[in-house]
Amino acid sequence: MLARAVAIATTLAALMACSTGPDSGDLRAARARWADANSQNYEMTVQRLCFCGSIDPIRIRVEAGRVVSRTNTVTSQPLDAGQTALYPDVPGLFDLVEDAYHRAFKVAVTFDAQYGFPQETVIDYIGNAVDDELTLRVTAFSSLPLPQS
Repeated sequence: MLARAVAIATTLAALMACSTGPDSGDLRAARARWADANSQNYEMTVQRLCFCGSIDPIRIRVEAGRVVSRTNTVTSQPLDAGQTALYPDVPGLFDLVEDAYHRAFKVAVTFDAQYGFPQETVIDYIGNAVDDELTLRVTAFSSLPLPQS
């Protein structure tokens, strides 16, 4: 009987580990919408709302699929190099959402209707813990024309 219970528990744990999250269908559809839009040149403002230091919005500019600048919209200063991972481009936002689906206690995401990117992501990593929540909000998204060569 104990061996059977252990086998069932192990199987359930394996299935849960392979899960792609409660809203993985929405995530797949949003990624597909982003891919279809083929936005390789864009600007957006990302704001981190958390108990983690500065909450100044950061303007991110992407050209040819690569981040070319991250600028604090309050100070007009470039973002410190050590903080760039905290303010991802759109593919990085998708990766963050997917990771949260696997690790967090609760995840709520609103995807942009036109382009599909995660417009607002609210993550509670640990249930019943205080100050571990993170919200990433994308505003002022604009697709940019292709650079002239």
